[in-house]
Amino acid sequence: ARVVNSSREILAAIRLRNALKAALPEASEIFLLLILDLQETSGLSAVAGEFGRGVLFYSMTEAETLAAMQAGGDASFRCTSENYSRAIAAAIRCWSGDSPMSEVRVYASLRELAASCVHFDGGNAAKELFTPKKFYGQALPAPRS
Repeated sequence: ARVVNSSREILAAIRLRNALKAALPEASEIFLLLILDLQETSGLSAVAGEFGRGVLFYSMTEAETLAAMQAGGDASFRCTSENYSRAIAAAIRCWSGDSPMSEVRVYASLRELAASCVHFDGGNAAKELFTPKKFYGQALPAPRS
């Protein structure tokens, strides 16, 4: 699982999965969960077809994100841990077949999934703690890779 530091990372999800495959050639399958904070709804999302195989996204609502950030100290850590644990459990249930795929929002492409998200940035991870803030204004197209 990875908590994305910026919504821009969504478009790099398949590259990350492929890098993990290359780094772990003995693995028969790679499962990757990307957690997105500050979203309008919570739950799992995926990209359709072989392209998105093994990759899930879990959205945390803005209320969940802000409650964890504002709790302070140990309470903040506990609240964040509980939120992310819920995301990991949902992904494991999906991958194992214990929850129906009908509960997963499926998108035709990463671009479509990214366009449906609230865009945010978590700050400079080299210098500060994760503090996600929404982008406001016009969305700029992501460079094609």
